[in-house]
Amino acid sequence: MDSGESLMEFVSKQVATARKIIKKVEEALAQFEEGLGGQRRLSDMSSEPRSSSHGAVLKNRSPSTMDEFLTMPTTCTPQQANVLTILNMLVTDMRPLSMVRDQGFKDVIKKFNPEYYENYLPDRSHFTTMMEEKYETTFQKVMQALRAVNGSLTADV
Repeated sequence: MDSGESLMEFVSKQVATARKIIKKVEEALAQFEEGLGGQRRLSDMSSEPRSSSHGAVLKNRSPSTMDEFLTMPTTCTPQQANVLTILNMLVTDMRPLSMVRDQGFKDVIKKFNPEYYENYLPDRSHFTTMMEEKYETTFQKVMQALRAVNGSLTADV
């Protein structure tokens, strides 16, 4: 804070920044829900841990730093790693889940790993379940981060 800047101006800037962040989070969540076709709404979210369809137990513990999050150890089979990689591609590129049914997608997977294509490639419903789990854990992380903000945040509707 500059010596010439009043406390009120400083607080106003911080509130404006927080509002922008909240708006971006709300927009991202709305886009994500739209991509799920409304299958999962914020009011449906549960904070209870549950088993995921790919063998991992989802826990409410979240890493305290981004480095910890990015370097969290994973224990999964190569097939599970492939599924997670495909899911991350769908999320990162904002692709529809129906893409896993497209012939071009199947041809690429078959070309790179014929055994995986023949024996392990899951159907769309499996990716839908995984997407919902990813949404739930991401939502919980965002909510936890927002709760950790000191002070109060308000937004005009």
